[in-house]
Amino acid sequence: MGRINSGRARPALTVCMIEKIIADRFDDPQFDVKRLAASLGVSTQYLYEVVNIALGVTPRRLIESLRLRKAAQLINERRRPMICV
Repeated sequence: MGRINSGRARPALTVCMIEKIIADRFDDPQFDVKRLAASLGVSTQYLYEVVNIALGVTPRRLIESLRLRKAAQLINERRRPMICV
């Protein structure tokens, strides 16, 4: 997907950029929408706009979804005991 910019003078974000940051921090229980926005250098409101336009979900739902996907992957690969996931 291409860059998303709402027409204002704000940083253009890509879904790949957002997903990469979430993937890098998937195991950090303190990582939330506020920290994701700070990592990207944007406001939480702008992050909500971008993610909603691009994916039709909230950033919180995106974080949860990617965490669950990663957990399922780890369980299926049997790299870690289930208790560690």
